[in-house]
Amino acid sequence: MDIVSNFIEHHQKKVLEMFRKQKGITPFFTFLCKTEDNKGEVMILEIPESLMFNEGKDFVRNVLIEKIKKDLKKKNKDLVCVNFNSESWMYHGNKGDTNVLNGEYRKLPKSEVLLMVFDSENESRQITYEIKRNMFVGEDGLNEEVEVELYKLGEDVKMSGRFSNLF
Repeated sequence: MDIVSNFIEHHQKKVLEMFRKQKGITPFFTFLCKTEDNKGEVMILEIPESLMFNEGKDFVRNVLIEKIKKDLKKKNKDLVCVNFNSESWMYHGNKGDTNVLNGEYRKLPKSEVLLMVFDSENESRQITYEIKRNMFVGEDGLNEEVEVELYKLGEDVKMSGRFSNLF
């Protein structure tokens, strides 16, 4: 297994473990660099919630991520994969549905998801888990159970979004 495939497999397990333990995650990026001995080293960048609005996301994408990539290159780091992880909303509909809603896609049915995007030289991969939150009243008051299950996207789904195609 190559370094990127190994990273994706390991990282996916770790993110799920972290999500289940904390019942959520703060958005973060992971940069995987290949070392001289063909192993990997990672750099993690947590993104504060205060930057997860339109202008903040543009700053993260167009300024912060690009600066990190340039700095890694200056330090002779061999960047092989950029990864983004976040909770998000996935809207469900067909292409014509937004026309009926006057372009307001946020009126479509939605699911809460855990999103992992992996971009490397050879591929872009999106792994999506649907989040199911179950609230119930227990002895200590309101409790929450959180489950995640892999969400199968259609075969012809094209990835797009602010935090895809980062490599």
